[in-house]
Amino acid sequence: MIEVLIVVVVIGILAVILLGYFNPLEKRDRAVDSRRKSDLDRLAIAMEDYYSDYGCYPDELLCTPAGEAAALKPYLGTIPCDPATKESYDYEPEDTDCPQYYRIYTNLKWEDDPQIAEVGCQYGCGTNYVYNYGVSSPNVSLEGASSCINWCACQLGNVCNDVDNSCCDDPDNPEGCDITSPRCYCCPEPAKVWCGDPECL
Repeated sequence: MIEVLIVVVVIGILAVILLGYFNPLEKRDRAVDSRRKSDLDRLAIAMEDYYSDYGCYPDELLCTPAGEAAALKPYLGTIPCDPATKESYDYEPEDTDCPQYYRIYTNLKWEDDPQIAEVGCQYGCGTNYVYNYGVSSPNVSLEGASSCINWCACQLGNVCNDVDNSCCDDPDNPEGCDITSPRCYCCPEPAKVWCGDPECL
């Protein structure tokens, strides 16, 4: 009986180690993120082809059937939707009749992706800084926050509450915070964030 228990414990420990090493949920998230990046790259190429012909970028970019019949159809067989939400990517063109620039945003699920910082979205990008990845036309850069707009921290009740900017100067170095918190997060919408599943950037 003791030998059986030892074998079960050893198998359990090995299973935990293997799950931690391979982390299937993280691999799934990274696979979906890879699709998002590929979609945005394809859209960027089609947008430049469109601009070469018309001297403007499209007014909208929808992945719905009505959107597929619009401007990019000749340049891209199917306008891709976000693989998880099945919704259109956030498209922000210049607000004119003939847009001369655009930005397209999405959210990568794997928040440790180094490309988030490379594109300048570590503190959020786009309208209200709610996105963490994107592409843009060659003549503009992504609209990223240069520093954290809203800090929040885990508090009692497992809720992420808005805190003063002085709470943490560095989200990866929470020592010195005036608030009891394992970590401070930079959150676009702190009131809607739960520490158990933070949607923070």
